[in-house]
Amino acid sequence: MTYVVFVILVVIVLAILNFAYMYSRKHRKVNKSGIVEQNYFENPTNTLLEEAVLSLKEDGTQASQPQIIEDAIFSSTIHKKNKTESISKKFKHQKKVTQSKTPSAKVDLYTKKNLRKMAVIWKKPTDINTCYRCDGGLESELVYVATSPSVYSKGKDLKYIEVKVLTCTTCRYVCADENMILKMKQISKGYIDIRTWGQGEIKSNKGVKQEPTSQPLNNNFNWPSTFAIETIKPVSIADGFEKESGLHRLGYKISGISRQRRWWILENEALPKLGLQQVANTIAANVRARKRQKGGKQKYAYAIVEWEHDLAEMKKHYYRRDFTWPHID
Repeated sequence: MTYVVFVILVVIVLAILNFAYMYSRKHRKVNKSGIVEQNYFENPTNTLLEEAVLSLKEDGTQASQPQIIEDAIFSSTIHKKNKTESISKKFKHQKKVTQSKTPSAKVDLYTKKNLRKMAVIWKKPTDINTCYRCDGGLESELVYVATSPSVYSKGKDLKYIEVKVLTCTTCRYVCADENMILKMKQISKGYIDIRTWGQGEIKSNKGVKQEPTSQPLNNNFNWPSTFAIETIKPVSIADGFEKESGLHRLGYKISGISRQRRWWILENEALPKLGLQQVANTIAANVRARKRQKGGKQKYAYAIVEWEHDLAEMKKHYYRRDFTWPHID
């Protein structure tokens, strides 16, 4: 009888041990190396508590249950903190990588769009719906319009605003109506050079107006020729570019400044104050005088090319096309 009871107890114990083993297998994961891996994310406190109790039992260390629980909770807190910091660092690193791959939103103005840059805007009268220069049709176009800190800055420290203007479909002449000009002054924080056809004026976004001192852009003259025959003897140069000449006083010269700067002086200083006819005749006379000198075409080749370039630009932008053009060669 005693033997039977003993066998029954052994069977019960084995069943309990088997159940405990299966339960632990269900909640634990063994890797390829045979090391038990705990799922700390599901319930790290309970897992660490079990490990702490097991460790104390194996070492034979005597400790109170509150102390065991306190140690386990402390270990769990440290574990959670380390995991949180690790995930946070990983997220920040991933964010940095993503940002480095994303193109910057700040793009240089002149590489963002291939738009024309305008130093001067001409105001279109309300009763005219065709081009002032060639009577061509007008269409809208996006351009960059120059703004300067003050009316006296003379092309320095320019900034550009993107606005809509009217462009001639034939000669690409640019102008703007009253509504467009009002929009420019609302956008701009500086001064915009706005001129009425035939005279110049400068307005700011605050409505400050410079009294016009410009000459009408008279087109009723024959465009000057730069053709000249080389003479045997050098001739005296009376080119109008001496220090007392109006064009020189306004800063126009070939040496020391770029084409863009010269063109700005012509558009903003020379043409409004001296008029198209005087400026064109002065530059053409200077070219002819250089060409008349023996060897002048070679000696002054660079200056002649630049002067004739400026003449061609003025003719293209400001001279009416309803006249017969003279040959320059």
